[in-house]
Amino acid sequence: MTRIAVIGAGTLGARHLQALARLEAPLIVDLVDPSIDAQQKALSICSHAGGVRGPVNCVSEVTSLSAVPDIAIVATNSRDRLAILRELISSGCRKLILEKVLFTRREEYEIASQMILSGGAKVWVNCARRTAPRFHRLQELTAGRAISYRVEGPDWGLACNAIHHLDEWMFLSRAQQFILTGCFEPELPPARRNGYFEVLGAMSGEAGPHTFEALSVRGQTTRPAGDRTITIRCENTEFVIGQVSQDLVVRQDGQIVAREPYPFAMQSEATAWHVAAILAGGEPSLPRYEESAKLHLALLDVLMPHFQSLDPSLTECPIT
Repeated sequence: MTRIAVIGAGTLGARHLQALARLEAPLIVDLVDPSIDAQQKALSICSHAGGVRGPVNCVSEVTSLSAVPDIAIVATNSRDRLAILRELISSGCRKLILEKVLFTRREEYEIASQMILSGGAKVWVNCARRTAPRFHRLQELTAGRAISYRVEGPDWGLACNAIHHLDEWMFLSRAQQFILTGCFEPELPPARRNGYFEVLGAMSGEAGPHTFEALSVRGQTTRPAGDRTITIRCENTEFVIGQVSQDLVVRQDGQIVAREPYPFAMQSEATAWHVAAILAGGEPSLPRYEESAKLHLALLDVLMPHFQSLDPSLTECPIT
């Protein structure tokens, strides 16, 4: 049977595990987390979804795995990810899906790249906006046109979520080179995970005729924290996507000409698609490591000076 390891049993790891219950193929699943409580919560979520078709083994460390996984899904925090990646590749694992933000230190990206190359591994990064069920529709509407991409909203987690929007912008524009700058508020809001931080303010990018803007403000509106609006402009046409409303509004010359559903797949669905594609010998609809690392490094280069200006003792970019 196929063996899949889910490393990290927190909120995302539990949803990755839940997604495996959607697969018809028999599996052996190793759930890795030092917290027994987190393991039990993840198992309960998976059980309510019908459970995996095969045994689920719980262990506390990657070094405790009894066999090499065919596929590993790494859903830990960013500080732990490189060590886990090293252990998995050195043990013989050759197909991995990594959560973002990948790592906190610039040098870790090159170390990971060398490990992946020397190990002959295939590694994808879970930047999944391009896997939305109707993303092909957005591609059709914007194909071959200069794109002005803007994402804005209250407290939506620019530091940890901007990478999703950078990936979507670059994928739609098909640009190869870009410049990224930032202007942030002089504070360090705590992130959801202890020991990590968020940012408030704006980020801008240019890639030839294509532009990018990301704006996150303190939540003082009636909109829920985390909600955001994505506006993509192409000449006289605007495509407006609501993160919570999950709809796509098309405007021409300021007038609404169409309104369509634009659902986003839940992680408890999407992971099943990715794993099924890999098991079938194909590729999931996710960026490869090399592609995503380039965007991650640009993001770190913009955020790191901001963090160090507020805390000069920092030697890493504390985002996850």
